[in-house]
Amino acid sequence: NEEEANKELEKGNIYATIVIPKEFSEDITSLITSDIKKGKIIYTVNEKINAIAPKLTVKGATGIQENISKTLVETVS
Repeated sequence: NEEEANKELEKGNIYATIVIPKEFSEDITSLITSDIKKGKIIYTVNEKINAIAPKLTVKGATGIQENISKTLVETVS
């Protein structure tokens, strides 16, 4: 869960976390309603572990966001 992931991040046991909030699905499906909300993914990186980690992990986070966006556009279309 998010709390455990953040503890591991603070300890330096992991480089980054990507959290998909509970309301994510509801927010992204709001595209078909009049109250449109943007689905948010929370990406947190521990930059203290090493200098390369943020560069590597941000690519993973960007890939996830792009994949979700692409799938959503295809589904709505």
